[in-house]
Amino acid sequence: MNRLILLSILFIPFFSNLYFPEKVSSVEINCNSPVWKNKDRCKDKTVVKKKKKKRGPELLTTTGEIKYPFTLEKIGMLDLSSGKTIPVKLFSENKDLIEIIPKDGEKSNIDSESILQWSVGDYSEIKFSGVDALASGGGFAAGAIIGGGPAAPFLLLASPFVGMMSGNKAYPEWRVLVRELGEDGREKQILLQAVNEQNAFAIRSLVSEASGLKAGVTKSSGEIDILREKKLAKLESESLILENELLASYSKEEACSKDSENNKVMRYDEIKTLINGLRKSLRIEEAFKNVCSS
Repeated sequence: MNRLILLSILFIPFFSNLYFPEKVSSVEINCNSPVWKNKDRCKDKTVVKKKKKKRGPELLTTTGEIKYPFTLEKIGMLDLSSGKTIPVKLFSENKDLIEIIPKDGEKSNIDSESILQWSVGDYSEIKFSGVDALASGGGFAAGAIIGGGPAAPFLLLASPFVGMMSGNKAYPEWRVLVRELGEDGREKQILLQAVNEQNAFAIRSLVSEASGLKAGVTKSSGEIDILREKKLAKLESESLILENELLASYSKEEACSKDSENNKVMRYDEIKTLINGLRKSLRIEEAFKNVCSS
């Protein structure tokens, strides 16, 4: 008996700390679930239907390859001279051509064969207006430097992976610089800015597949000269075809008019300038002549 009394005294502090609720609350029923939504208990309750989020097109396959046609709708073209963002769409039917299509105005193309180099890096000194809007809507921003200059690639690669750029919701390591040989044989640089990691990887994959180059690898001077020669031959052929078409429909004076608003006449005049630029870059001293030269 004494032993029972002693055990009772020892367990009193333990039971005093236990909490016994006066009322046990019932489990709340989820009337949105397929199990309960048609039951009597859910008849008077409002069922909230969740809206399905619209998913954009898959840019890559499960193995990381580009899915064609490749499209990014909510993107921007960054004008590096003004720092403004122009709404554009990026589209590629296949690896031969990448199109940058603005909402208003003419589209621009990146010819895959003309890509001289691409690299990942940072333009830490440049702030672009409108990148915040792109970041909230997804996609990437793009800008072009015609001619570029020796400082541009160094600026781009000066401080990669430095974190969030002040004032812009876009990481510098999500930027890609594409160096391309233009129609006139001069180099132009195109800056691509992704605003999320998935799109950044897709852009790098797209440019890598189109160019056949790894990041930071540049085509040799011999390869670039061959590319210029191809462009020169293509322009000379186009010039001859246009010349025959123009002379079949217009007089020489009309075909050679500098004030003409005819698209074919203007293109014919433009081609001559482009050809002479390419000849100069290939160290061909003799200038190109057409019917308007005599």
